[in-house]
Amino acid sequence: MENAIPDTDYSVNERASQLMNDELWDLAHEQVVTTGKLTDTPLVFHKALMLQILAKLQSFHTQMGDTIREEGAPDDVCNAWHRDAGKIQACVNILMTISVDGDDFMLEESCK
Repeated sequence: MENAIPDTDYSVNERASQLMNDELWDLAHEQVVTTGKLTDTPLVFHKALMLQILAKLQSFHTQMGDTIREEGAPDDVCNAWHRDAGKIQACVNILMTISVDGDDFMLEESCK
């Protein structure tokens, strides 16, 4: 038993993970506040940022689905990545129908 591997203290790992998540959340909040000060139309700018981030997420999920399919991953796993890309596209579609300001150039024509 002297050479036995000690049990992992998962409560410490979970706490460290939670701290990291809290720090990332706080950092994201700070960035939202900071970017809001960069323009006279902060809500329009934030919407543009959201659309840019969603486009990046959608592209990543699509590429992952394609890549792992090429590598021989099971169809259900590949399809899950592509489904998530579709869900992200739905978020984009919804966001494009929400007006955030009179200067919102991203508002879908049918919603004006």
